[in-house]
Amino acid sequence: MTLGRAPWRQRIIWAIALPVLVVGLAVGFLANQLLAPPLMDHLQENIDGQLRMASGMGLTVCDNLLDQILSRRLEDSQEVLASMKRGALAEIRELSHQFPNLAVLVLDQNGQVLLSSLRPGQAVPKLDLGQISDGIILTEAQGQGFRLHRRYFPFWRWNIISLISQESSLAPSRMAARTVYLGTVVVLLTVLATLLAAFHWRVKRPLTQIIEATREVSQGRFAPLPPASQDELGQVAGAFNSMVASLEQSRRQVQAVLARLGESEEQYRTLTENAMALITIVQNGRFVFANRMMLERTGYGREQIIGRRAWDLVHPDDRERLSKKDAGPEAGEPGEDHYEFRFLTAEGQ
Repeated sequence: MTLGRAPWRQRIIWAIALPVLVVGLAVGFLANQLLAPPLMDHLQENIDGQLRMASGMGLTVCDNLLDQILSRRLEDSQEVLASMKRGALAEIRELSHQFPNLAVLVLDQNGQVLLSSLRPGQAVPKLDLGQISDGIILTEAQGQGFRLHRRYFPFWRWNIISLISQESSLAPSRMAARTVYLGTVVVLLTVLATLLAAFHWRVKRPLTQIIEATREVSQGRFAPLPPASQDELGQVAGAFNSMVASLEQSRRQVQAVLARLGESEEQYRTLTENAMALITIVQNGRFVFANRMMLERTGYGREQIIGRRAWDLVHPDDRERLSKKDAGPEAGEPGEDHYEFRFLTAEGQ
């Protein structure tokens, strides 16, 4: 069997990474579904709190100035009241800078804008004051949604309104949702990268070494693996080294046996070649071996006798007798294990 590179679809890493990826995506989706709503609610409550605080601080400015007017009994002085109004508007404008994401409006009873902290060029939405309560409400003006909070100052009949566009109010929540998604993806990618690095270092490298060593064994080179860890792959490497050591020992034993057989064969050949008796070996009716004495007594050269039919060298007077013996005994009768006959020499004698 040829050891090759496994197709990418059949590699172990996919059997590990795909379940991790699927489970990670499922956990990330569930985490987003569980974590995003509370976080978005918290951010929305924070925005609502800022709306209440901005309008409440504006009302507090007006209340403080009213206390000063009443304490000095200047409520009938139009000049003082006008000055106090200008001061109140200036202080409310200054306070609005503490809420960069919000806009603060001050409207009179007729809806006329007395103060606006909207950015330059941004149109003031036309609000129906009769439909605005004192709580957090959602309203639409000029085709744009707003989230706002109103406080009413009855002495001057001012409406102090803090507002934010619905788009701007949802921006932090959307950012939070994207952050949760992104965090989940980053964590998942980090886990996958760590898994791939650990797999390459702890699994792929040892497996590659084992595969290469196995290929070497298939080619007859018994090289042990380097010392490995004590984990499962380390145990596999240890078992492989034990197998290699056993194979090496078996090879040495086989080589020793073959060497002894070679020595025995050489000794047998020397003994046969130098024997005083005529010795031949016949296979399939033809000579495959003849010793030196056989060649000397018959006068044949080795190339003349090797491969020749043995029947051609039997003396004609002995052929009939040998043919009967060669036919073999009847069934159940014992045969002879040896018999004598005469050879024809190279001179035909």
